Amino acid sequence: SFPIHEWYAPGVTVEERVTRKIFQANTDRTEAWKERCPTEWQMSVALLSRDEKVGADDPLRMEGVQRQLEARRAHDTWESIGALSGRAVLVLGSSQDNITPPPIMENLVRRIGKSCESKLDFAWGHSFIAADTAAMPYVNEWLRKSSGPH
Repeated sequence: SFPIHEWYAPGVTVEERVTRKIFQANTDRTEAWKERCPTEWQMSVALLSRDEKVGADDPLRMEGVQRQLEARRAHDTWESIGALSGRAVLVLGSSQDNITPPPIMENLVRRIGKSCESKLDFAWGHSFIAADTAAMPYVNEWLRKSSGPH
């Protein structure tokens, strides 16, 4: 997925990080969109800025962020992900997601193999599971189908 450590590189301000996240989470979010939809832009900035403030007063916050980024950098499951072959696996995504873009998800599906189903065309980008009203019913239906008699 996207190299999230770039959001936390030295010199990247909270404002820059929030802006990058907004644009990368949904490729429909462009400078033109920002001008056309100022209320939605401000709402997105406010929401992500609020998230950035969680724990901001904690002196260990950035140490925690760095530890999480290091763990993520060292967490490579590519060799072992094929072990899911033969198990019911569902991979979901959005063509508007530039944090976990469809080509990465397609590679994941191929790696897992024929037991892996995918639907990578939800709307709304990275937050599709909460924003696309078709997403959760799709998941619920898949879970019911997958947990039925075999």
